[in-house]
Amino acid sequence: MSVPTYEEWLAGGGERTAGFGGGDGLSVAGAFVLSKIEHFYKLAWDVENGFTYAGTYFHLSCDLDMEGKPWRPIGYFMTPFDKREFGGFLIGGGHTIHSFAIDAEAGRTVGIFGFTDGAEIRDLRIGNFKIAGKGTTGALVGFAISTKISNCHAGGTITEMSDESVNVGGLVGTAGRCVVSGCTAGSKITASGCRGVGGLCGYAYNDTRIDRCRAVREIFASRTIDSGGVVGTLRDSQVSDSAADVAMSGLNNENVGGFCGGAYDSRINACRATGALSNRNDKDDVCVGGFLGHGNSLIAACAASGDVDSHGEGGRVGGFAGSAAESQIRSSYSVGEVAGEGRVGGFIGYLNCTDGAYVRIEDCCAAGDVKVRGEERDTIAAGFVGKIDRDGGSIVIARCYAFGTLYGTPYGFFGENVYATVMNCFWRKDETANAGKEAVHGIPTLTTEEFGVQGRFDAVDWVFDGQEPVWCYTGSIDPARPHPADAPVLTRAAKKNVPNA
Repeated sequence: MSVPTYEEWLAGGGERTAGFGGGDGLSVAGAFVLSKIEHFYKLAWDVENGFTYAGTYFHLSCDLDMEGKPWRPIGYFMTPFDKREFGGFLIGGGHTIHSFAIDAEAGRTVGIFGFTDGAEIRDLRIGNFKIAGKGTTGALVGFAISTKISNCHAGGTITEMSDESVNVGGLVGTAGRCVVSGCTAGSKITASGCRGVGGLCGYAYNDTRIDRCRAVREIFASRTIDSGGVVGTLRDSQVSDSAADVAMSGLNNENVGGFCGGAYDSRINACRATGALSNRNDKDDVCVGGFLGHGNSLIAACAASGDVDSHGEGGRVGGFAGSAAESQIRSSYSVGEVAGEGRVGGFIGYLNCTDGAYVRIEDCCAAGDVKVRGEERDTIAAGFVGKIDRDGGSIVIARCYAFGTLYGTPYGFFGENVYATVMNCFWRKDETANAGKEAVHGIPTLTTEEFGVQGRFDAVDWVFDGQEPVWCYTGSIDPARPHPADAPVLTRAAKKNVPNA
């Protein structure tokens, strides 16, 4: 089963000029009508032959059932000198293209659109697809530059098993200077040997903005650099009001996060990740976190809910982040059991700061048990941060707390703290399981009973007022939780974007 060549399509009755189902393409009202697969074949071949359709409008007028037939991606990017882009406007009208297959040649960009530059795609649904890629792959767009994508939805299966693969996403493979808003991806992704793998986007960079998006279903990744529930690699970009409800598992990956695998010089605000995360490795320096694998970014009002399970020596494992360097994390929390080896923390496994930089962890909470895998002597594990290093600069942790049961570790709030400034932080121990674990590094250690006494927190201006701050919300009020008097409190709208609300 193969896609017809342009000549074969023409011989079968295709028109060389016009060839669409009506319209002149000059405006939204006069958009070229796309109503059957032949119209898309023409569009793909026109773009491949150098016609970008920049500024031209297209409208999908009905659902399109491909019945398992192959799809030819519209546009492609092989190298900066060998590319063909689509630059027009596609209005999906809420219609669906479904039941198609793509089996791409090595190195080719893959999706409904292979490569877009200056395009806009909105209100389009694609489903029940089967994509086998060997390059940069996204269900909607393989590689998007300066493209706006809004209210689009994708659901199917993507398999990327070639070492020539680059970035793989449930909606977009690679996005540069793009805006992606109001979109959902529900793809089952199996990928190996990639740079970035994400439930929504594999690699977002160069001021790409993702807003009000959601990724669901599952990801299995092996030998990837960054894999995440929504974004694999986020660089110089921004994500807000988005969510991952993705079950993630993998083998020998470098950075794995329930929301983002690696976030570099970026901003993530009001986002959440739910779903179990499991990763097995046979090498060191692996970062695994319920929200973030590794990064140096600003993260605010975010949450991770789900168990984190990492197998392998030398890992950096955390309920919220595996590893963070030169980052700011504010008003955020993690819920769920954390199990791992190496540097393990209920919130962050490993913190580091280099000369001239700084790290700020403020108003954050870890609520979950921490378990040591392997030999206790090889692992540093604690309720909030496993280990802190400072090669220069400054590290400040302020107004944070952790509660849960610790197994296989003698520590409490911290495992090891190398020159970090810690202010107004607490650890609530489980007095049955952790009877021998007392205050370490000067962090007050409280029993469950003591944790519920207002007077214990008067000196630091923490209160019990029945409110639910963003940073300590876990869907339960047992036990009672104090919080800083000026902590950001959840509104009704904010509760919709946190687990268990």
